[in-house]
Order: sequence, then C-alpha cells, then structure tokens
Amino acid sequence: MKRRKHTRWNRKYPVIFEEDDEPTDQPESEDQSQELPSMEIGSSLGLAVDSDEDEDEHVVVPGAAPGIDRHPEINVKPANGTIRIRCIDYGVDAVKFTEYDDIDAFLLKPKPTTCAMRWINVDGINPYVINKLKEFYHLHTLAAEDTLNTRQRPKIDAYEGHLYIAARMLMIQEETLKNEHLSIFVLADTLITIQEETGDVWDPIRDRLKILGSRLRTHDTSFLLYSLMDALVDHLFPIMERYGELLEEMESATIEHPDPKNHYHIFGLKRELNMLRRVLWPMREIVDILYRDEKRGLPLAVKPYLRDVLDHCSELLDLIDNYRDMAASLTELMLNASTVRMNEVIKMLTVLATFFIPTTFLASVYGMNFKHFPELDWKYGYYFFWVISGGISATLLYYFNKKGWLNFGK
Repeated sequence: MKRRKHTRWNRKYPVIFEEDDEPTDQPESEDQSQELPSMEIGSSLGLAVDSDEDEDEHVVVPGAAPGIDRHPEINVKPANGTIRIRCIDYGVDAVKFTEYDDIDAFLLKPKPTTCAMRWINVDGINPYVINKLKEFYHLHTLAAEDTLNTRQRPKIDAYEGHLYIAARMLMIQEETLKNEHLSIFVLADTLITIQEETGDVWDPIRDRLKILGSRLRTHDTSFLLYSLMDALVDHLFPIMERYGELLEEMESATIEHPDPKNHYHIFGLKRELNMLRRVLWPMREIVDILYRDEKRGLPLAVKPYLRDVLDHCSELLDLIDNYRDMAASLTELMLNASTVRMNEVIKMLTVLATFFIPTTFLASVYGMNFKHFPELDWKYGYYFFWVISGGISATLLYYFNKKGWLNFGK
C-alpha cells in the first residue's frame, strides 16, 4: 500500500502530514517547526506525492539465483480486477482496442490478421503476469527480474530478440505528482509496457492510433517506442514550470521577509532538483543510445524523431542546472539578507548607546566620592547638567541624521 504525503507551502517552510492524519490547530514546538522537508520529488510544489517507500519491493537475496524463475510468487495467480491489461492491435488499415483482467485469457487471443503491430500495456506489477509474458514472448529472465524492482535505475539492455528499457514516469495528475517505475519491452512486432498502477501520460498516443493514416499506424514498434519516450520527457516540462514559479516566489519572500526557516525549504528544493536530475540523466542516455547505436536496429526513419527527444532532454537538464544555481543563489541571498538585517540592528543599537555615552560619562564623573565639587553647591547645577547632556545628544542626533545613519525623513 502506498503512502501519500501532502506538503503545504506557506512561504516560510513546508508542513507535511499523512493523508490519514488531520492537521490540528495546536502550535508546534520550535524543534518541530524546523524539521527538514520531505525528500520526495514534488513535495516542495505543494502537491500530494505518491511515495512507494512503504511498498513491498523485490528484495534480492545475496547469492540467490538471478532472474525471476525462482520467485516465490510466480505461480500465484492474481485476483481478478487487480491487474489491468490493455491491448491495442493496429496496422495501416485497422486498429482494435481490447481490455482484459486475466493474463491467461488474454494470451489465448491471437492477434488479428489485419493488424501488423501490437501494444500491450499492463497496469500493475505482478510476478505471475510478468512470468507469463516472459514465457509467451521469450523475454529474458533478467529483464523480467528488473521489472519487479521498482527502484531500478533507468537503463536500456539489449537481449536476443528484444530490447528492455527501465524508465521513470513523472506526471501531475489532479494535483498529485506520480512517480513510478516503468518497464518497456520492444520486440519486432510487439511492444509491452508494464507500469505500477493505472494512469499514464499516453492517452494522446492512444488517440493518435485511432486516426487513419497516422505515422504510428504506418510504422513499426520503433516509432511507437519513440512516441512513448517523447511523452515521458515532455511531461517533465510542467513539473519544471512549477519549480520555476516556486523559485520566483521564494526569491520574493526571501528579499521581503528573510527568515532562517526558509533555509530548510531551500535545502529540500535543491535535494528534489538533484533527484530529478538523477532521473532525467539516465533517460537522456537511453535516448542517446537509441539514436546513435546502430546495433539496436532502429530504422533510420525514426532517428530524427529520437534526436528531437534528445534535444528535449538536454533542454530539461539545462533547466534543472539553472534552477539548482538559482536555489544556491537563494541560499546566499537569504544569508546576505540576514546579515544585512543583523547589521542594521547592531547599527541602531550602537547609535542608541552613543546617545547615552555623554550622559553616562557626566553622571559617572559627578558620582565619584570626592568632597569638593563646586558644581554640586551651585543652585542651577542640576539643570545645567541636563542642558549639557541634552545638547550633546541632540548634536549627535543631528550629525548621525546628516550622515544618513538613521534614515530619518526618507
């Protein structure tokens, strides 16, 4: 079961609470208010974040046999409705959409003779389903094992008869940032995508497949692979736009109201940008390999489109680097603003102390325990003391104001 976290941005620091918890009106202690923000991509954006940190993941036992063949649950069939299988058979003149919740029933259905290509999308990661697909399409057991590992780093592997691509899918859906593991198997006439749960960024591609004469219908699975990778990369732009807007808000807040508590939120933002870069950089490597490596066997007609995706990846990486620099500048700006504010306070305290130095000096002189002070017996000595003290203070006040140290009259 996934835990969903919410983060609220109040221009000072984020407040994080679990979905099942109700926020209270009780004031937080000083230690609680300075807790570090959640280290999930998107938590700084005020979005709910689907986190798989508590989800049961595939654990690799040291020394165990590689592959999925000895997984304890490959013979445990999932209950109906827990796995969703969407199949699109398409060709130049025909397209057919079907949906199943039983992998065995699906594999018994042959591909229509009028359709040359097939796209299989599986919503939900299950060892039984993955093993059945492995056996039917002769997928490599190591690729099947990587499909179960939801923490797998994005990569591309070439096996006999097919390619395996591990990627990350990030998208904003109903003010929730989805970040999930994605596996893609590319065969000659079949492409298989396996994702963690229902909901993805590929609905426009499904709509394009319905159009007679679209490039998807006239090309093989390599063009479908390009379209899927392009959608994955393009959906990162709205996320980066959110980060840009947040940085502008934080910059204004830091200039107007420098608060040391903002440092924790800036730290969390920099951490999320670094995590985004660690996701995007391997994705760029995947596209670069598909574009440059001739051994993968992708047609030359698809190469220009892959170059476009490569350009988008480079643009996103440049944005991330720029935002990281902005976040670092915000940290310096906050420290400088705090220093300036502290200097202003110290300057004001120094000026106030200077006003009382003459009065303190005179009071200390006449407070000495000597018997003979002529001014003490003078009738107007007390009043003369205050005139001298006030005159000196007024002179200092005029001098400081003329120098602009008090900012009076501005």
